Amino acid sequence: MSHYLDIYSPTNKLFNKERIEIKCLFSWAHRRLLVATNPVHPVDKFAVETPKKAMPIPKQMAEMLMAAGPNRPLLLVLFHTLA
Repeated sequence: MSHYLDIYSPTNKLFNKERIEIKCLFSWAHRRLLVATNPVHPVDKFAVETPKKAMPIPKQMAEMLMAAGPNRPLLLVLFHTLA
């Protein structure tokens, strides 16, 4: 089973997603006695690095507001509601 995931999953995030889906399928089949064991159970997840969110500093926020033109009220609402 790991061989399929290694070949058809180009990224660690996609590997983990497909691993979960296949594991759920085999768990379902195991509960209904269609398969003897879940072959995906021993396969470990890959590490995935989550990117940090970019937060504008106050100077950058002021520059965006000045350049916004007619969209300035919308940006002010988004800024003050932490959207």
